[in-house]
Amino acid sequence: MYKRFILHYHLMKSSVRQSFRFFYRRHTVVGFEDVPRNASVVFVANHQNSLIDAINIVVVTPPIFQPCFMTRSDVFNEKSEGFLRSIKMLPIYRQRDGLDSIAKNEEVFKIVDEELQNPYSSMIIFPEGSHDTRRLVRPLKKGAARMIFQAAQTSDYTLPLYVVPVGLNYSDHDKFHSDLLIIFGKPIDVRNYYDLHRQSPARAINVLTADIHPAMAETLIHIPDEENLPLIDSLRKLFTLDQVQEMGLAPHKALDRFKADKAVVARMEETIAAAPEQVPAIAEAYKTYEAGLAALGIRDHVIRDMPHHPLALLGQVLALLLTLPVFLYGAVNHYHLYRLCYWIPRKVFKDPQFHFSVMWLSGYFLYPVSWLLQTLVVGLLTNGPVALAYLVSLPLTGLGAMAWTRGYKKLIARIKVTFGGKAAAENLKQQRASLRDMVWGKNKL
Repeated sequence: MYKRFILHYHLMKSSVRQSFRFFYRRHTVVGFEDVPRNASVVFVANHQNSLIDAINIVVVTPPIFQPCFMTRSDVFNEKSEGFLRSIKMLPIYRQRDGLDSIAKNEEVFKIVDEELQNPYSSMIIFPEGSHDTRRLVRPLKKGAARMIFQAAQTSDYTLPLYVVPVGLNYSDHDKFHSDLLIIFGKPIDVRNYYDLHRQSPARAINVLTADIHPAMAETLIHIPDEENLPLIDSLRKLFTLDQVQEMGLAPHKALDRFKADKAVVARMEETIAAAPEQVPAIAEAYKTYEAGLAALGIRDHVIRDMPHHPLALLGQVLALLLTLPVFLYGAVNHYHLYRLCYWIPRKVFKDPQFHFSVMWLSGYFLYPVSWLLQTLVVGLLTNGPVALAYLVSLPLTGLGAMAWTRGYKKLIARIKVTFGGKAAAENLKQQRASLRDMVWGKNKL
């Protein structure tokens, strides 16, 4: 059994939490106040982005929580295994890992069992079994329920044990400085299943697994219609802010946007259920609209926010000119790091679902190392106070350069549709309104 508190785990957790302040644009946590503090807790989460999924959950837990979590066995070797196990990472073996994979897994399950006997322990499990960027809860494996009931049985059914569903909602699965909303759902008290497990272990496992699935779906943008999932998800991204406005919510609040996302998905599902024959027409209208955006080299928000008043555009031009030095300073100091962190994951991993995790991991090590080396050079060329001021300036100006770049791209697109492609933009505005009416169907507010 691990110690309840491991110092180097705590220190790494704190440093990773700080890195997320720069890696994500918005990193929002909802619902953790309902997680029990005096019982064993198993966090069951969706799995969309490999290693960083578990890390995202670990860093938002208070210091009293130091969760164990499982990862693919192929990252464990003679050099890494000791360290990885010391931060409570455990290998999970698959059949293709060898004939003795089942026996090795049994050893890992025993460690999990021992860990959960501590009423202040926690564990992260991804019951879907593999990662997938589609926005739905896939069928769950029974392994999570088996491990949970094994711990209950070891304690002679006296262990206070809860399952907490967790939804990891990425705005973009592979984009630096995107948004992440983590929703902790209502805890499931496993003690309510103990009597059933005494009578029929197999049935208890099935029932708990079945109950976990909808609980996870509540914490996610869940689109169960797999046939139409790509279309529904694309339309969700397109019309979320329209839904936010109609519902009177705040567009800058992650939870409000999540509620609007769910509402758009529900509307689209109702529209498809009522008139499935309309799906090809909706898909074709969406395809035509996207092609129009691509032809102009713009994104949907430019059309959605039309018209763009010339005076407002002039104000944006002046703001960008005034902040141009910040952009140049930040870009000069960070462009090489940005390109490296983008290049490394794509060079090392063919599976795109590893890119986001490796992008963060690369930045976690490269940014502080590069900042220190750059500061050392500045210190050698100037003096200590100047070097210290330079070091302090790097994080904020790096983020400032990214914000400036986004503002510049938006401004150019707005100028283009206001002064250059006004007729084409007006046509796209009408296409968008027509598509919105098709999606909304009879479900208009």
